[in-house]
Amino acid sequence: MDVSLIICTRDRCQQLARCLESVRRITFDRPWELIIVDNGSTDETAAVVREFIRTANVRAIYLFEPTPGKSNGLNTH
Repeated sequence: MDVSLIICTRDRCQQLARCLESVRRITFDRPWELIIVDNGSTDETAAVVREFIRTANVRAIYLFEPTPGKSNGLNTH
């Protein structure tokens, strides 16, 4: 994979849905992937991500990191 775009989010499912619609329009000549890290959300974030992955034309990975904090989210495996 040449490029990985990482989005880390927590309890912002409506903003995430709008962000993912923008991501859907990205065109790039090289292989890339989207990594979405859910940093302990309690809203509908997981459902928004599942729907995006189901319909996306880019490789997308969903990770859940229950420990709060952006650094924890960005460093999850």
